[in-house]
Amino acid sequence: MKNVIGVCAAHIDGELTRDFIREISDRAYELGYKVFVYIASDDIYYENNIPLNQCRLFDTIDYDRLAGLVIMSETLKDEVLIRKLIDEAHSRDIFAVSVDRYEDNCFNVVFNYRDAFEHIVDHVITVHGCKVINLVAGMRGNEFSDERIECCRRVMAMHGLELEDDRILYGDFWVAPTERAMDEFLTSGKPLPDAFICCNDTMAMTVCDKLRSYGYKVPDDVIVTGFDGIYEERFHTPRLTTAIQDVGAAAAVCVRTIDDAVHGRPTEEMELIEHKPVLGQSCGCMGSDFSGLSDQVTHLFEIMNRSKSVDSFMATMDNGVSNSDSLVDTAGCIIKYAMHFGYKYYALCLENTYMKANDDYGLYLENDDLDSEKKLIMSESLDGNVTPPYYAAKLFSFEKALEEYSTFIFWELNIQQRYIGYGVSALSTGIDGTGGNMDLRNFGKYVTNLNHSLDVANSRAIMKKVIRKLRSLYIRDHTGLLNRHGFYELVGEICKKAEPDDFMLLVSIDMDGLKTINDSYGHAEGDIAINAVVAALRTLENDRTICARFGGDEFTVACITDEDPGVHALSLTERVKAEINRFNETSGKPYKVGISTGYSCAKASPAPDMDALIRNADNMMYAEKSTHSDSRYASYFV
Repeated sequence: MKNVIGVCAAHIDGELTRDFIREISDRAYELGYKVFVYIASDDIYYENNIPLNQCRLFDTIDYDRLAGLVIMSETLKDEVLIRKLIDEAHSRDIFAVSVDRYEDNCFNVVFNYRDAFEHIVDHVITVHGCKVINLVAGMRGNEFSDERIECCRRVMAMHGLELEDDRILYGDFWVAPTERAMDEFLTSGKPLPDAFICCNDTMAMTVCDKLRSYGYKVPDDVIVTGFDGIYEERFHTPRLTTAIQDVGAAAAVCVRTIDDAVHGRPTEEMELIEHKPVLGQSCGCMGSDFSGLSDQVTHLFEIMNRSKSVDSFMATMDNGVSNSDSLVDTAGCIIKYAMHFGYKYYALCLENTYMKANDDYGLYLENDDLDSEKKLIMSESLDGNVTPPYYAAKLFSFEKALEEYSTFIFWELNIQQRYIGYGVSALSTGIDGTGGNMDLRNFGKYVTNLNHSLDVANSRAIMKKVIRKLRSLYIRDHTGLLNRHGFYELVGEICKKAEPDDFMLLVSIDMDGLKTINDSYGHAEGDIAINAVVAALRTLENDRTICARFGGDEFTVACITDEDPGVHALSLTERVKAEINRFNETSGKPYKVGISTGYSCAKASPAPDMDALIRNADNMMYAEKSTHSDSRYASYFV
């Protein structure tokens, strides 16, 4: 039987999302289900107006395991994506649930905002006698904001009151717009209302703070109410009159309904989840109570210290990645700091093109024969056992982790708004006895920093490749052999490898008849002849032998040897001539490539005078060339 409940959401930094994940994890565990949570990146998509339907994270959903799919529609925002998820689930006969927004063709769990908001408006009118009300709304045209404006109008009308248009302030559900709206109103000369009714707690706390800055007291001079019951409200003075979403009830309904569908029990089309109105100090219904203040302050400092600790670890991880010289080092650094969060299982699964610029790392294949289904598993750890980076179609330890742990969160990885893969971690509230590690308050911060670290690693790899390319252009010519700069730079390196009795052998090679080939057959054929010599010389290269091209038809070989220099020189030149002869025999060209050679030698240590060695080798080479028939200008013809 399929035993996984999938959850699709965004805004991991939002309290609703965090609380819902915790609650659904516990409710699912109680009924024997695993949970896969897929979290989109808020910063990349909704807030920057990049459509969520482009998000490739949701393409990785493992539908074959799913008993049901829960879609936090109001966090995802994007209707095209929401419909895609619902339709995909429906096509696979998977029960789909939409949370916080009504959608066709699925079960709907909807929060009853209207009744709770009407209750608050009615409370300030009937209990506190408010007649003039300022409504602090969200964005113009926003569905939730408009609904609450109409609720306020309707309740006030029932009491014979009117919500004046110029007493509707738009705070966009956030701090800065609310501050601007309050400054504009408080300096307008209009009389203070009896109450500011705010469409969420963030704006309500901002209204309280702004009123205080203008010398007004809440609730003595004016009443303020909020909505949604966010966590930060617990630390605000005065405590707000607000309404709290029953997230636990919503999660329980989602899991219970999926379980009903799995077992063939009848299900409804929708279930309303009531808000819980909470009367606080900001309307005067609750007096000041400082009995729990010490605990609240202590808890607040714990949250702040945890956030500072995360910042410190992320900065250290960034520095570690910046100084990593290999993929293994980078992966190890990331795993090390992931363990700070207590993840029992952790993996990063990257597109196989992520390290495309970095062939230093050893896992990137330059050609295209890598199976497109395979991914770069950059980091993977289960219970502290780390698997080095590898390419595979599936995560190596995931199935074992699935046997041990019940909730997994998948998040997308992005570099400069480009999807590069996903991460996955095993989470627990502690209900399964494995130890709680579901601290999601800093999870969004962690993902943002991780994306930056991966960008740093990628940029570093690109830079290293560019530097290698520039260096290659500086020390090598277009044939791939060292040029004169490269020769003098690297000959010193091989001299350092010499033993006390070793010789430096210098072989000078000059092509015979290159000018005749160029004049008779064109420079394209001349290049073919040059490359035949280059190919022959490349067979000599090793950690004690380098080959260089000093000019059009002039080549030099430098070699550290413990043999008799004359014997070794003969061996080298015979090998080169043998390769050239093979070319002559098989090329079918109307000319033969030939060379003249000479050598000189000296003790390798201390480093010899290379210019003197080159002059001596050239003299011997020219002596041999003089025995060929005007070989610099005449060629061998078939």
